[in-house]
Amino acid sequence: MDEPSSYESAPKRARIDSAEPSPEAHAQRCTALPAAAADPTTRSRTSAGADPLVPAPPAMPYAPPLSVLLVGDGNLSFGAAVVRQRGGGRGVVVTSYESHPDLVAKYPETAALIDELVAAGATVTHGVDATRLPESLWAAGVDKAARFDRVVFQFPLVPPPTSRDEYRTRPDPIVTNRMMIRTFLGQAGTLLRAGASEVHIASKDVKPYAWWRIETLVPPGSPLSYCHRYPFDASLYPGYESRKPTNVHDDRVESFPFTNCFTYVYRPRPEGAPPDAPPPDRGPLYCTLCHTQTTGAQNLADHRRGKRHRLFAAIEERWAAALAALEDAPAE
Repeated sequence: MDEPSSYESAPKRARIDSAEPSPEAHAQRCTALPAAAADPTTRSRTSAGADPLVPAPPAMPYAPPLSVLLVGDGNLSFGAAVVRQRGGGRGVVVTSYESHPDLVAKYPETAALIDELVAAGATVTHGVDATRLPESLWAAGVDKAARFDRVVFQFPLVPPPTSRDEYRTRPDPIVTNRMMIRTFLGQAGTLLRAGASEVHIASKDVKPYAWWRIETLVPPGSPLSYCHRYPFDASLYPGYESRKPTNVHDDRVESFPFTNCFTYVYRPRPEGAPPDAPPPDRGPLYCTLCHTQTTGAQNLADHRRGKRHRLFAAIEERWAAALAALEDAPAE
């Protein structure tokens, strides 16, 4: 998906609570992990700390014989890179949100990439919506019985506004992007094969993307559970360019650098395993919104009056309101 350049800042880690699982819950919910994942000392560091229980990145995350569904693949260059890495396109379905004419008009390079993908044996479909995943995939011609070992959404982002009026009236982009990813995670699990299948979401770990709290967005009732994340290594995919508009009022696009990027991994919850647990209780002086430990009551009160805390609190209030409105909406 595309990323508006005005929506990214310098790589500063401004984490809201990450809801990391305990080692016991992680081991129960995420079976058959690589050996590194069972070692609590294995960590992936960012500028503000470390995530525990992160396995080493796989050398070829989408190697054959894995079947792979790529959702919202922008200009299709990721799909092309995956197919080249695999040595063929059999078992790979590459999708775009745009229709074929709109995609080629937006990204002229996709015409050649589509030819390359089809010649390699991959399936290429258009008009696939991550928030209407099964039905839009089937409407695009994919077999209703198709199931995948990996369902992958690279750098999701709600399409940018197409007019100044839409830019002024569109809801909060943090809330809309959270809702899109939450809806995707509620549907993607239905397209997984039985066994050691996974859903992957790649995203940047800088504000505002870190504020989406991707690891917390699995909705109630989903068969998925968040397991871990690992650094996204763009060098594994020569030719891949993730694209973004140069401005929210502009149709031009440009590439963005793959700095501070991670792949977030979700797996079907083992039968009988508990739902994802809330974040651990780190005591009354810990701010779960800002992921900050304070030293006393006055320090905590001062922290809550600070600009960053008030920003995060406002985001969570808007998100809670959006979820409440979703619950109150009449069923379709």
